[in-house]
Amino acid sequence: NIENCSVRAKDLTKGLLSYGKPTPKRKELIKPNVLTNEISKVVNQTFPGTIKYSCTTEKNLYDILGNSTEIYQILLNLCVNAKEATGEKGIIDLSAKNITIDDGNISTYPWLEIGNYVCFSVSDDGSGIEEGDLQKIFDPYFSTKTKDTSSGLGLYVTYGIIKAHKGYVDVSSSPNQGTTFDVYIPSYEPNKVVQTDTGDKIILLADDEPMLSELLAELLESNGFYVIKVSSGKETIKVLTEEIKVDLAIIDYNMPEMNGLETIERIRALNFKLPIILSSGSMQVDADVSEDKYRIDSCLQKPYEFDTMLATIKKLF
Repeated sequence: NIENCSVRAKDLTKGLLSYGKPTPKRKELIKPNVLTNEISKVVNQTFPGTIKYSCTTEKNLYDILGNSTEIYQILLNLCVNAKEATGEKGIIDLSAKNITIDDGNISTYPWLEIGNYVCFSVSDDGSGIEEGDLQKIFDPYFSTKTKDTSSGLGLYVTYGIIKAHKGYVDVSSSPNQGTTFDVYIPSYEPNKVVQTDTGDKIILLADDEPMLSELLAELLESNGFYVIKVSSGKETIKVLTEEIKVDLAIIDYNMPEMNGLETIERIRALNFKLPIILSSGSMQVDADVSEDKYRIDSCLQKPYEFDTMLATIKKLF
């Protein structure tokens, strides 16, 4: 919808301006089919009717732990490039499938490590890429487009985002026959502990209000925290039970499926001892009840000042 597209556009612009700066990148649990569905809506609404577009995804795709805006960005950009390569009257296919790399097939994928991946593919039947250009397409200053026809991101940005997600991109192309980009992104591995490059504290932010959650995540990141953002109690439990190292959780009361108190009760029943901040704009939590039953470390009533939240976090650390 228009609101989601506006949020995406804001994020993409911010990402382009800040790309390459040493700031923490927020990660969240990503459902690949949700991304492909969003991209398909944009393509079907904005690409000319002369383009024959299709989208094929496997059932039960692996989850990804990454930056959803950046993955969306690179896949949509590859579709835009495909549109331009076809002269706006060809065939474009977006697909996603699970791939497992093991000792039996790693020789076929020597650039990947053993493990599970989601492979996103964007194919077209357009002009293709000359063999001599294939080795240069990810160079920062290389382009086969003129200034007037270029509308997408440079492929070097695409390459950088994929590498930041510990992934890989493979390209196959023949002049006048078409091009296929295969983007391999590692699946969410529950037994691996997430760590930041800088050793910063990891905060799990659970809130189903996108605008408020986004704003708080940005402010936390600007203060050096690493943020994993989820939107339900179920996702909160999933992150914690699958051994992602979390130093503190900020949980909103009003969430679907399980409210904040139910989520916290479940967390404590599973014997997780991390500090928890409960936030809400619609209820007051009795201090004694929160301390005894839920072991909530702090309760903040919305709307709160960010300085208050920051001071509360630092006090708990």
